[in-house]
Amino acid sequence: MTILNLMTGVLLLLAGRRLFWVSVACVGFIVAYRYTVEAGVPGPAWIVWAVPLGIGLIGAIVALVYQKLAVILVGFMIGGLIVMDLFHNIGFHGGSLSWMILLVGGLVGAIAILFVFDWALIVLSSLAGAFVIVPLMGLDNADGNIAFVILAVIGMATQAFFFLKIRKQSKL
Repeated sequence: MTILNLMTGVLLLLAGRRLFWVSVACVGFIVAYRYTVEAGVPGPAWIVWAVPLGIGLIGAIVALVYQKLAVILVGFMIGGLIVMDLFHNIGFHGGSLSWMILLVGGLVGAIAILFVFDWALIVLSSLAGAFVIVPLMGLDNADGNIAFVILAVIGMATQAFFFLKIRKQSKL
């Protein structure tokens, strides 16, 4: 799973806006995988992989066919994922309030990505990519937070550079 996480994190970090449909599939997979592992979904071991892969595939198809719906869904998933990870990193686990924290983060992410699609997707996919990569580095909290910020800034700068370059070329 480590290699898959790393590939997913790098893809989200550096190409989240450019490969939007792949980003939707990756985020759907990550959210579903975390849920199946944390919730302890009953059944055979392959279920832990099959459900997230299916949700990722559905997300990719929705992103290709219904982009506006996919935009809202990916904003919701990334926003919820980021807020849950932020709360977890500061030591707050939420307990029975976890669903409310997830809902608020998801709604903020969905609204942000709906109104400023390109820039919100750049920021949210860079943050999501950094959140996927940092745990793989095995750093303590302080170093992990520094690595998170550095990775997120690198991702945002890289994606913004390519977005602005493509936009400038299309105006010529």
